[in-house]
Amino acid sequence: MARVKLNLNWGGRRRGDVIDLPDDAALDLLDGNIASTIGGEDAPLPDMIDVPADGTEVEVTGDGTGVALPPLEDQLVHTGGGWYELPDGNRVRGKQAALDALDALGG
Repeated sequence: MARVKLNLNWGGRRRGDVIDLPDDAALDLLDGNIASTIGGEDAPLPDMIDVPADGTEVEVTGDGTGVALPPLEDQLVHTGGGWYELPDGNRVRGKQAALDALDALGG
């Protein structure tokens, strides 16, 4: 059994209710972002993603698998004159400033 807190109204229950469910049902709600864990040793945890030993960043996809992200430098587009374009379309002057901005974006 796992204790979860509902993020949405679900099954006749209201948002914010804390309920106990079998682990498989709780994981289904967690996967759909319908509920959140509230802690405790009985709370279900998502499966761990294997992180590459070389330090490559991994993004977790909706099905619980991981996808390797390109290095930060490869996510920037050098537009000339010391300017870099970020994935969100903003432009920043200076490589270190661009890397810092990209890191702040969650890149």
